[in-house]
Amino acid sequence: MKNNVRAALLLLSGVALLFAACKKDSKQTTAQPQTQTASLDVVSSQVALNLYQTLSGAYGGMNLNNGINSPSMAANASAKALNSLNSSATCGFFVDPNVDIKTNIGDTIKTETTGSIYFYFKCNPSGKHFGFINDDTLNTAGIAPGYTSDFDLTEHFNVTATNADNRYFNVYGNIKSFVDFIYTNKIYPPLSIHDKFFFSGIVFDLVKQDITSGHVTFVSKGKVGKTTWDFPGTADFLGNHKIRITINGFTFTVNYLTGKVTIP
Repeated sequence: MKNNVRAALLLLSGVALLFAACKKDSKQTTAQPQTQTASLDVVSSQVALNLYQTLSGAYGGMNLNNGINSPSMAANASAKALNSLNSSATCGFFVDPNVDIKTNIGDTIKTETTGSIYFYFKCNPSGKHFGFINDDTLNTAGIAPGYTSDFDLTEHFNVTATNADNRYFNVYGNIKSFVDFIYTNKIYPPLSIHDKFFFSGIVFDLVKQDITSGHVTFVSKGKVGKTTWDFPGTADFLGNHKIRITINGFTFTVNYLTGKVTIP
């Protein structure tokens, strides 16, 4: 989870730098309105980044890139956790209503994840796991040189493998992913990205670490300084780490690992 959190912090904290730079350039040519709406390509980039970072556990939740496995937080269970992941009689389940996990990244970045999780494996009559159902509500607060962060998640995943070795699996469910940054250097505006996603069968390829297909509907609300947005839209995974975002009839293709946008 540490590497995922580090990647998320670098990608999303860079958004504020982008907005700040655009704002500075604009001031040189024209007066700025009190508020302005973010361009659709920038919103599409942030939707793609936020969706993938959430699915990969960057904000303290489940990492679906780990495949049909128990949540990493099971290894850090509280004393009150109900944990029978190795039980053949129950197929394996994990319930922790008192999640509290502290993480240090180097000596400077510290996070604490609190909340609750309910998880159980799906398995066939011989006891082999072929999927799981996960419900969690988690908050991860972070502090680092130059900023503080807050990640507020609610996740429901219904995961089912589609082949014998569990390489391919589909996911139905929904996510609330709220991401907030506040910077100590006031030249960089606070960053707020509040998204809700609803899946209808997104397909993971565990070997390629790629999402090959699947449809998502979403509502994205955000604010960076005086720039805001509030849009519903749809997203379709295309494979090769690409996702097609459609907002207000406009379509953009985004690399969900980097946020780079291309227009078809």
